[in-house]
Amino acid sequence: MRRLAGFASAALAYYFPLVYQHMCERLEALSQHHPDLTFPFGGASAYPTVTFNLGPVSVTFGHNDGTNYAGIPCSITALGVFDANNGGHLILFDLQLYFKFPAGRTVLLSSAGLRHGNTRLATADDRRYSVTQYCQGGLIRWTAYGFRPARPFTDAQKDAMDREVGEGCEAQLGRFSVWKNLPEDREKLRLWEQARRK
Repeated sequence: MRRLAGFASAALAYYFPLVYQHMCERLEALSQHHPDLTFPFGGASAYPTVTFNLGPVSVTFGHNDGTNYAGIPCSITALGVFDANNGGHLILFDLQLYFKFPAGRTVLLSSAGLRHGNTRLATADDRRYSVTQYCQGGLIRWTAYGFRPARPFTDAQKDAMDREVGEGCEAQLGRFSVWKNLPEDREKLRLWEQARRK
């Protein structure tokens, strides 16, 4: 399980390097402020949270994970024994797309930003499980707001604070790499990780 978790974390770093760096920076600050916190998989993954959907038939209807941080894609890994040609397809409702999602595959998507789900399995003998790693929005906000709860603030105050601390919608979208900038963004992450180790 640690290898699977590490793979998903590495995929986030590879395809979303600026997002990965931002999440790591926020979670490091959180860990320094709350040194008693522990994260799943003993550091094998940068993600702070994990859910195991143990089925035996893990099927989800169209939904958004509204408490997740929209600017950090979650990783979903399908597991089990099922015919991916006839069931278990991943559906991205907002994009009007669906595609095969066989066991052993991992996908990264903003579960808070994209309505998603998956199709039922073809036979009663099929088994499908999933492992989802994600980052709760509350962890990022708690850290960004100086380790204070967001509840006492008005929506206008939260919007202003989000812009000020780099958590607003524009900042979140700005951390998503476009294809042509991916090598440059990966290099930024490499240099950041190198400096962090010193």
